[in-house]
Amino acid sequence: MSRDISRRRVVLGGATLATATTVGIATTSNNASATVDGDFTIPDGETVLADQTLEDVRLAVDASYQYQSNADIHQVELELHVGATADTPDLIARHTRDDLGTDELAGNETLNGSLMSASDFSISDFTPSNGEVRRTVVADLRFYALRNGEAVADANHIETFDVIVKDEELEVNVTLGGEGEVVFETGD
Repeated sequence: MSRDISRRRVVLGGATLATATTVGIATTSNNASATVDGDFTIPDGETVLADQTLEDVRLAVDASYQYQSNADIHQVELELHVGATADTPDLIARHTRDDLGTDELAGNETLNGSLMSASDFSISDFTPSNGEVRRTVVADLRFYALRNGEAVADANHIETFDVIVKDEELEVNVTLGGEGEVVFETGD
């Protein structure tokens, strides 16, 4: 079982990350090997709440994957997991392609899920009582290639980033001005 992840793209708020997954698979009996290359970076996400209430924090991943194998692969899965530590990630989004029956495939999928779906987080963790709150999040992007219902290759990358929410008072600055004139209307 062999796999490579070379580039991927993740969005949190306005932050963007490029991602691609390349997987090479060798199946001989139950023997397989896998390798993972590439990078996985997610910039910190930051927002300011000015007279607003935070309702959700979402993480979106646009993943490109590709595999080549010496035998047909029947199914692929992409998963996005998040947690407060690398030991506690929970699944927040999954995409599955079934009935493939092909020895190579390339594709692009978007995984989008709420951080609140992970047991480590609740909306109160990201809601500042005053000032700012900063929470560390660990994201784990995973790829699985399945043959006859068995995972013959899997790849993953883990990245840590911060979510920063600032609470500020609503400020409104107004400038008002104008010019006027008198207009005379006369009749015939």
